[in-house]
Amino acid sequence: MKYLYTNSHPDVVVIVEPTIVKGINVLKGMPEGGLLIINTNRRSIICLNLSERDLLGAIATVDADGISGVRRLNFSV
Repeated sequence: MKYLYTNSHPDVVVIVEPTIVKGINVLKGMPEGGLLIINTNRRSIICLNLSERDLLGAIATVDADGISGVRRLNFSV
């Protein structure tokens, strides 16, 4: 936690672990028209879990794990 940085009003939020949107309000403090980038290949499921999605100007999904070739277990259903 030595280099912990917190922005209370982010214009852009990048989610590396997509399951985090189920338990944390990732859009907290975001002004209207913000951008959300999520590392996932399952856009429709992620969007349903966002409580303040009407604030977003855009949502972008990138399958960064697929691009990088990293394999991991996915326990979300």
